[in-house]
Amino acid sequence: MTRVAISLTDPLALRAEGHATGSPEACAAVSTLVYTLDGALDDKGVRHERSITPGSVLISCRRCDAAAAVFDVVASGFLLLARDFGAYVSVQIEK
Repeated sequence: MTRVAISLTDPLALRAEGHATGSPEACAAVSTLVYTLDGALDDKGVRHERSITPGSVLISCRRCDAAAAVFDVVASGFLLLARDFGAYVSVQIEK
């Protein structure tokens, strides 16, 4: 089970722990969303902290319009993932 916690307050943050063991699709989707967030923040020039290791992710930054928009989209993706792969991914969002 991958547990994802997303904070949409200041600071913006995504924490993910665990593995979506048993579902290659869920595992790939989690990785894609994590790297999308990291890459989009880079592309927008948002300074952020990142720690991405197997089974543990932390990405955080100060809230700004560009970062908030990226976090909102990624949060939507994780909610859809949890809806469709709830046995493998759980999501908690703080607004």
